[in-house]
Amino acid sequence: MKHDHSCGCGTTKVFPHNIGENGCQRFMTSAPQPIIQTVEDFRRDGKMWKVREEILTDYILRHQRGYFQHPCGCWSRWRDSSNSIEMD
Repeated sequence: MKHDHSCGCGTTKVFPHNIGENGCQRFMTSAPQPIIQTVEDFRRDGKMWKVREEILTDYILRHQRGYFQHPCGCWSRWRDSSNSIEMD
């Protein structure tokens, strides 16, 4: 079964396009691990994720690291933005 990994990133002249095609800068990646929190932690910090041993807020994961979960459940992202913490 083929999944729809369409993208509208704006880095190509084709809209929409598939992830990684026509010069698209996004790529498929492994899913981040959700972190189980207490209700108090969730209210204070929102959802937390683990990526390569780092704990990230939902905002950092999606807006600074560019992660996106597709309707099929797969994840894609762009390269780290200039305001992201350096990662190996």
